[in-house]
Amino acid sequence: MARYRRCCAFSLVLALLLFLLPWLAQALPAGMEEAFPDSPLELPSAVSSDSEYPAPAEPVSPPADYGRPLVVQLNYLKVEQARPLISALVPEEQIKTDPVRNTMVIMGSPEVYDQVNYLLAQIDTPPQQVMFEVQVLEINRDDLSNLGVDWGASFKLPAAPIIYEDLQFRIGTGKYGVNLQGVVNHLLENKKGRLLASPRIATLDGVTAKILIGDKLAVESQQPTTSSIPIISVIYVDVGIKLEVTPTVNKDGFITTRIQPEVSNKTDTTKNGNPNIRTRQADATLRVKSGVTIVLGGLIQRQETSDTFKVPILGQLPLVGGLFHSSSKQVTETELVIMLTPKIID
Repeated sequence: MARYRRCCAFSLVLALLLFLLPWLAQALPAGMEEAFPDSPLELPSAVSSDSEYPAPAEPVSPPADYGRPLVVQLNYLKVEQARPLISALVPEEQIKTDPVRNTMVIMGSPEVYDQVNYLLAQIDTPPQQVMFEVQVLEINRDDLSNLGVDWGASFKLPAAPIIYEDLQFRIGTGKYGVNLQGVVNHLLENKKGRLLASPRIATLDGVTAKILIGDKLAVESQQPTTSSIPIISVIYVDVGIKLEVTPTVNKDGFITTRIQPEVSNKTDTTKNGNPNIRTRQADATLRVKSGVTIVLGGLIQRQETSDTFKVPILGQLPLVGGLFHSSSKQVTETELVIMLTPKIID
């Protein structure tokens, strides 16, 4: 019986609360504002099921003064060369490059685009070309003084120190007022010299050109393996006269040229048949006017010849035959001279 009474009382209280709930919902915000005037309470009308996740960030748009990207097609410079220069005007992250098409895509303002276009107009220009006329001569040392070369001229030029190996090279230029080519032609006509080669090669400003006058010798190379049979491969070595030149064209009509000559020849052979190669090389930098000849010398070759004269019949007699013949030995020294004439091609 008591349990029945408790259930009836609970039902009456629950019905009363449900009856008063609408009025309590309207009176609660006003009461809370009066109780806590400094901390207003806002009750949400609804709660989203995914409210525990933060709202996605809105995409960041470029500044209002940024226009369309600037697409630059380079003509002479490579993108690898132009990018460090452009980065002085535009941040690195706003520069994209395409090495295959040699194209740059730049993002910036119109003012930046004007600066980039002005800079490229100054640096993306066709490089000048330089023609090198080379003559390789073999001249008798007795007549070399008549060549008209000022061997000390290189020390009057603002050039880098010359690196010699066994003092095999010397370097100079034509003397003032001397027609060097005319002197060379005179020596050749009088059999006092021999022209070995006269190649020509053209290159761009700042680009190295290579000339090889000689042969390629085959050299065997053995590589050990786990088995008893080694692997034999053949490599080819350049032998002869090799010349590397790198010109830098100056605005005053002068050409600063780095010259790297190398002369090599086969001396003998090793036990396995490979050749022993002797190499002489140098490295020099000179500044000469366009059309002035640079002369490389110092490579001396010595040749001995023996002549024997006998009196017929008497020179062949035993014991006394030596009284009727004579021998002479002649030593001829020649010098290898490389003449190099750089000329600016307009």
